[in-house]
Amino acid sequence: MQLESFSLPDADILFYPVFFNQAQGNQLFERLLNEIHWENGTVKIFGKILAEPRQTAWYGDEKLVYTYSGKQQQTKAWTEVLLIIKQKIEAILTVQFNSVLLNLYRNGKDSVGWHSDDERELGQNPVIASISFGASRTFQLKHRANS
Repeated sequence: MQLESFSLPDADILFYPVFFNQAQGNQLFERLLNEIHWENGTVKIFGKILAEPRQTAWYGDEKLVYTYSGKQQQTKAWTEVLLIIKQKIEAILTVQFNSVLLNLYRNGKDSVGWHSDDERELGQNPVIASISFGASRTFQLKHRANS
């Protein structure tokens, strides 16, 4: 498995261009589409409640609560397909994850704005794993202080 690593003054980024091979990725993507309980939610941005321009789902360990953009979520129990993905990530990174926020971008109009992943529940220096399935999308990172 090819790895590209980037060290920044206050972050480390590990990039695996091919984390799952094409066949595995397609199979996992189909299962995620069909087995996850996707929600059309709302978010609070600058005091306004807006429809999220994507579908989301939050799964994880029992009784966890996660709040972002004024939206509080309770975990749904891990599914078999999520555990397959989780176990591979944990084996490679040697980090334990307790939850996953899934985002489904249905078309080129779905999106998400810049976000910080700095919610209190994530801890002081959170480790974030991000895996994309389906169509290619540009994944952008922006330094909070130096951009």
